[in-house]
Amino acid sequence: MKKIQTVAFFFRLIWQANKFYLLSITILPALSWLQSMIGVIFTKRLLDNLENASIIGGGISAAIMLFSFFFISVIQESVSAKQTVAGQDLHTKMRTLLADKYVSLPYHITCRHDRQEEYEMAVKCVDESYAEAFVSKVLSIVFGIGTIGSLLYLLREFPIWLLALFAVVLIVDVIVYIKQADLLYANYVDETPIERGLYYARGGLMRLEFAKEIPIYGQKDFISQKTEASISAFYDQCEKSRKLEMRKALWSYLAEAIQFVGIYALAILEYYKNKAMTIGEFSLILTSTTKFSQVTRDIASSGVSIYKNIRYVEMLEDFLKITYDKGCDVSNINPAERHYFKFDHVSFQYDGSDNEVLQDINIEFYSDEKISVVGDNGAGKTTFVLLLLGFLKPTKGQILIDGINIDKVEREKYIHMFSPVFQDYVIYNADIKDNITLSLDYDKDLFVDCTKNVELDLDRFPQGEQTNIGNIYEEDGVELSGGESQKVALARAIYKQSAMFIFDEPTAALDPRAECDLYLNFKRIADKRGCVFISHRLASCKLCEKIFVFDKGKLIETGSHEALMRNKGVYHAMFTAQSEKFFDTSEQVV
Repeated sequence: MKKIQTVAFFFRLIWQANKFYLLSITILPALSWLQSMIGVIFTKRLLDNLENASIIGGGISAAIMLFSFFFISVIQESVSAKQTVAGQDLHTKMRTLLADKYVSLPYHITCRHDRQEEYEMAVKCVDESYAEAFVSKVLSIVFGIGTIGSLLYLLREFPIWLLALFAVVLIVDVIVYIKQADLLYANYVDETPIERGLYYARGGLMRLEFAKEIPIYGQKDFISQKTEASISAFYDQCEKSRKLEMRKALWSYLAEAIQFVGIYALAILEYYKNKAMTIGEFSLILTSTTKFSQVTRDIASSGVSIYKNIRYVEMLEDFLKITYDKGCDVSNINPAERHYFKFDHVSFQYDGSDNEVLQDINIEFYSDEKISVVGDNGAGKTTFVLLLLGFLKPTKGQILIDGINIDKVEREKYIHMFSPVFQDYVIYNADIKDNITLSLDYDKDLFVDCTKNVELDLDRFPQGEQTNIGNIYEEDGVELSGGESQKVALARAIYKQSAMFIFDEPTAALDPRAECDLYLNFKRIADKRGCVFISHRLASCKLCEKIFVFDKGKLIETGSHEALMRNKGVYHAMFTAQSEKFFDTSEQVV
């Protein structure tokens, strides 16, 4: 039942994406069936007319057959040409559909390795045309069965051994193709991680990080060995695939030869046993049985192809049908208003891990407060932020906004409240303006103000805000320094004008002067907005009303900078351990 539902699902998907493509792959096998039937029927009539010395009748039969073949061939070529264009359009729409689905999924789904694998397999299903092949093979079987039915009708008055021969032909083809399909599918599964490794080995060498790291740390031999191993594994797998395809071809040729010899031997034997048989009837047996052999091989091949490809189509279907709780539109949740957040006994554990990253966290704050989250590496700071954003779901406890579980709030409305800058922020291959505004409307005054606040000097770029970053799409694109890239990311967050900023190491790539300028401008930038700081540079903590100190997944201290310094606990030790000179500069911020 599941298989039938998958078939129905995919036919609907193709119909919605490109109706002509589905019509074309239906028309073409129908025309092939019509052409084959005309050939079988009129070949018999032509030979019978020639045997009876009916030149006119033979000429008419030949003319009808040739004209039909020509007319059908013209239609086939026309439909096939348009099918190519439709197929390209279908491929584009399906890839877009997959991409739209992937980017619409929340982080707690896409971050899972199995979901990433599903997406990769779904993309490969489309890119390798497994999906289109699946549909065409289903239709091929339908028309193949129609052809067999037509041939059986034409041979209804002939000996029973023909039916037995048909059954033998079908059984042999099915056994051969199923065996080979299982081997090819297993080989395909083995290919996927190898191809991924090869892509990484080849692509990584073109990245600037590699170009800097390799000579400095003497990694030439290491990288060469990894690359050689990946390429060697890939070609070994290709050789394995080639041998499997060769075995498949040899078995197919052998089965075809046995069937061919058997058909002709039995047909000749029947001819000599039944002298009343005309040449046309003898030809009908040969062409029909040969056609039957061909059709059964096509049906067997198509059936096996469906057996193989339906697994990929099921992956595609499963990925497109991934559902998640989008929350609901809670009328009293207005992103522009002041809101109360509460972590209520929240714990979190990543899939496959035995340890909790966060343990029984209880935190309360308002959306217009400036808070700082500090702690050593691995303390759980970034996980805390991802939970706050709703990217991850607590394994225990709940996160509330105004007393409502954030899972119950409409996801898009909730996430609109935040302007985050992560450590692994993205700089797109686009101009500076688009990198900052992204999908938002362009406001010149706001744009200029944002770039000034982060000390991003647009005048130093050859085309100002229109300067392209990177050279993938534009040859004259520029490469930004680490500090410039971070300023773009910070300007992007400010431009969004959300209720809360989230800064994960916001000044890590900035020079001391730029860092100081950012802190000096911070109160004006934030204005009435809240902010969550994650930073190892504790100068930012003096800007915040609340400081949360994490250690090994636990919240161990909470309070203002002054209160925590008086307590002389973990925070006091961390703060005083940093350079006094650095903090002398930051005193200007207060």
